[in-house]
Amino acid sequence: MSDSLQQLLGLCIKARRIESGDTAVNKALTKGKVNLVLVAEDASHRTKEYFTGEVQEHGIPLAFYGSKSFWGQVLQKPPRSVVAVTDKHFARGMLRALERGESHIMGG
Repeated sequence: MSDSLQQLLGLCIKARRIESGDTAVNKALTKGKVNLVLVAEDASHRTKEYFTGEVQEHGIPLAFYGSKSFWGQVLQKPPRSVVAVTDKHFARGMLRALERGESHIMGG
């Protein structure tokens, strides 16, 4: 993970601008609070397909990054397949950092 992505992720977590897990991310999407969705690269095909459709419907960028265990470790929770960033500034910064890295990003 790049230093800038790591810093942004840490700040985003401290600012409580992250939702994680299928249910919480779906709820945030429904409320229109999501600015970026991050899906673990080892998430199930069904999860990837579902959230790809959801972000396209809502016009939100999506990136495939990290693993379920990575997201669990970072968030200090059990493994997570999906994470949503609810702050537009953090989301923009993370997208820039991810674009410089090696993730698969879909525009929103």
